[in-house]
Amino acid sequence: MFVFDINIINANGTGRIWLTKLNPTKWAGKPDSQRWFQDRNDLERNFVKGRFDQMLVLRHCGGALPFGRHLKKIILDDPKHQTDHDVDLYSMAVGALRLAMQDAKIDVPIVRRTCTEGCTCEQDWAADAEKLFQMFDPKI
Repeated sequence: MFVFDINIINANGTGRIWLTKLNPTKWAGKPDSQRWFQDRNDLERNFVKGRFDQMLVLRHCGGALPFGRHLKKIILDDPKHQTDHDVDLYSMAVGALRLAMQDAKIDVPIVRRTCTEGCTCEQDWAADAEKLFQMFDPKI
């Protein structure tokens, strides 16, 4: 998860800001009302802090948003999984992120995400090895 300074919203003419109710990878066959918060009342009733299906989307036309200068930190899951050669996937992902950050001249902390009560991330990562390696195994 990338954590940005809230001022990015004002600084870059991001246009409308949208919030997903559901991760876009789960949108197949779902109507807009199940994909996006529809209005302020819907948001107030149904937003749950920490639910990773709910994502902020900046709809922007006209080039790239300069995220780099607004990036404050990166929070990374620890799937608590090793490769067949006993290499820790979290450490491997941190190394790849640091290398990419060095190339982009970005210097922000990388923080291991602390799971909250009821978090299912470890089970989710363990249930889908293909997705796990897609997300944590760098292609350098």
